[in-house]
Formats: sequence, C-alpha cells, structure tokens
Amino acid sequence: MVVLGFGQTVDVDRRSRGDGEPAVARDMIGMRMGFEDVLDAYAHVAGHFEVDICVKARIDDRGRPGAIVPDDIRCAAEIVVDDLAENHSRDDIYARPRGGFISISLRERPNISLEGKDTARENQVMPLVEESVGAAVSTAPQLPATLEGLALNAVRAAALAAANFAGRGDGKAADAAATEAMRDVLGNANGVGTVVIGEGEKDNAPMLFNGERLGSGDGPRFDIAVDPVECTDLCAAGLPGSLTTIAMAGDGCLWSPGPGHYMDKLVVGPAARDAIDLRDEPERNVERVAAQLGKPIDQMRVLVLDKPRHVELAARLREMGVRVIMPGAGDVAGAMFALLPGTGVDMLMGIGGTPEGIMAACAVKVIGGGMQTRLAPQRENEAAAIAAAGISTDEILEAEDLVRGPAIFAACGITGGTMLSAPRLTAGWISTQSLIVRPGSVRRIVESTPAPEQE
Repeated sequence: MVVLGFGQTVDVDRRSRGDGEPAVARDMIGMRMGFEDVLDAYAHVAGHFEVDICVKARIDDRGRPGAIVPDDIRCAAEIVVDDLAENHSRDDIYARPRGGFISISLRERPNISLEGKDTARENQVMPLVEESVGAAVSTAPQLPATLEGLALNAVRAAALAAANFAGRGDGKAADAAATEAMRDVLGNANGVGTVVIGEGEKDNAPMLFNGERLGSGDGPRFDIAVDPVECTDLCAAGLPGSLTTIAMAGDGCLWSPGPGHYMDKLVVGPAARDAIDLRDEPERNVERVAAQLGKPIDQMRVLVLDKPRHVELAARLREMGVRVIMPGAGDVAGAMFALLPGTGVDMLMGIGGTPEGIMAACAVKVIGGGMQTRLAPQRENEAAAIAAAGISTDEILEAEDLVRGPAIFAACGITGGTMLSAPRLTAGWISTQSLIVRPGSVRRIVESTPAPEQE
C-alpha cells in the first residue's frame, strides 16, 4: 500500500512489467512522506514539525502511469535537503536509503524565528516516515476532509503563478495571475465554496469577489477567505515576504465585514489569550501580556506594520521599553508569528486589512490563541459605507465571532522569507513550501513536482 498526496491510496503491483521495473497501479499519482514532528496545537507547545515530499509518478509513452524509479525519489529528497540546508547546518541533515524510500533525519527543529537561533537547545532527530492516510487528511470535525488538499492545491497554484512576476515591477499582474490560478483550482472542487472575504477591492486589484461561488455544485458547501497575493508590492519588487493565503470554514461560518476594508487588531498566542482588551490602552495590554508570559517589559517583542498610521503607537511602545518589529507589510504573517511559539514575536498590534484579519482569525481559532478586532475605516467613503450598512465600528469581535465553526488556513511562499521559501527549480523539479494550520497541528509542507516542459 502506498500513501498518495492528500490521502489517496492504491495497491502497488510488485510483479515485474517485463522490463525489470515493478508495475504501478493505473490511478497512482504520487507518494507522500513526512517528518513526524508536528506542532501540538492543543498542548500549545513547540512539539512536532513536518515536511512532506510529494513525488509524482512518471508517465510512460502510452499515457499510463509508469514506475516511480529511485532517481525520482532521490531527486525529490535532494531538493528537500537543499531547502532544509538554508536554515540548518548540512552536518545536522542525514539522508539514507530505507527500503524503497529515502530516510532524512534532522538533528534540530526548523527555525522560523525572527530572532537568532538558540544554539543551547537540545538537538532532536526527526526520522522521515511514510504518512498514514488519517494523518494526511484529518481535519476539523464537520469540515470535509478534502478541503485541506483543496486549500494546499489552491495556494500552491497561486504561488507558482505569481512567482513568474516576482521582481518585474507589476504587482497587479502578479495578483491577476495568482487570482486566476486559484480560481481554476477552486472552480474544479467538489462542492460549492462561497467567497465571503475576497481581496483586491480595497487595492483596486484583480480579485475573487465577495459572494462569488466556485466549485462543481455537487458536494459540501463551505466559506472561503482569500488573498491570492499578500504583500503585492514586495512581490513586484522581488523582495522577501510575499505569500499566497486562503482560509476555509463551514458554510455560513465566516463573519462578513461588508464594505469594511480595515480593522484594528490584537493577536497573541494561547498562553496570553485572556490578557488582551482592545478597549484598553496599548501599554496596559503589553503589561498584562508580559505578566502572563512571565517576561520583563524590555524583553517584549511586538509586531506593528510600518505605516504612517502607526507612528504614534510605535513611539508609545518604545517609550515603555518594548522592542517593536516593523515590517513594511505582512499582516497575515505577522499574526502567525504572534501565534506560533518560538518565533520571537509576542504580540501583533495595529490596523490592517479585514481579509487578512479573517484569515488570521481562522488560524487563531484553530491554534487557540487570542484575538480581538474592530472595524477601523481609513477613508471617508469607507466609513460612510460601513455606517450605511448598519455595521458598528465600536463592537469588539473575537476570533470566535469572526469564525463561528471549524476552519483551516493555508499559505504558500512566493518570494521567500522567514516563514516560507520561494518556489525553486532544481534538476527539472519545482519545489514549493506551504503552511497548513488545522486542528491538532501546524505543518510546513515541501512539495516537489516535475517542472512543466517549456514550449
């Protein structure tokens, strides 16, 4: 039995085809293995981390699946080792044959921290093991198991499309390519997905519009929040930090902000979830979170987007001794850094986009962190539209108000950065890095597939 991408399994015929190679079932499309070192989201501790390899079966000259030969597996494993070597010493990475697979061991956890690595921590060995079908597809109760695979396919397709425009100075072209790639994947889904939170309207960019329905129409119904390219300007400039992101929840579970494009946000990890109050002054919030975390104020690290609207906030935080991290963009990534342990970020503060806020809320709810938001219009016409829609700008909403049911979140790197690497082409294979947040785990996935032939 071989475990395939997104939980499909087939029996492999070990009899020879007559040319010395083992026969492969007709419906075989790939193989999945993974590091069984996955973050325990319920225990809220940095436990396991997982890297998957997806090796696509070769196709013979008659259009039938061919054997997965050792060179295919070796090439995919080499790509993963190269990716790991970007953040780890090659002396800590081991690759060795194990039956029909290649086993890779890493003696330390992958580091996605904004701080330097802690070299004093104990090294750990993470053996590469074949993943069970249950581990590959398990997801939130009441959510179709296929949504995890759909989310990963959507963000990967969008990232590959947008990466073609990285550094070309045309962010809208990157956004349009990613949007269409994501729309194609979602349009072929079994079921009906409704875009509750689309991205593009506030930036006058290509978008999956609010209320758009995607899918075959035959199957489960679900809500979608999407940003095909987060940090469009970074993508256009070819700078690190651009991602493609999506969140999915049960039908009718995602809160709609109506015409609201911006919201004020506080995001913290599970340990400080009860210490925040958006109605209070930022200094008091930092003090309570610091007390909850057992940290002195001068060791607190708060992420605030580097925008003119945040000049006063950053100054007030620094005045009290807080270390303020100010990336130019990256609302969703900033929330993930505040949520996940070991990243060197304790809180996210400030005003950002509502699409990013809803997607972050999906991750917050799954991981068990704390989040409070309220609409914060940045233009007069936005404020007027919100008032006309009868939506309050004073009401404080928590993650449970924004996401009223089970959810998953996925992202894929476009231009690389601290969290996810950019797509890379190696020896005829394309490798991408994705992140999937689901109940029980946070997983980074390295997927390698044959590069399409150039015409």
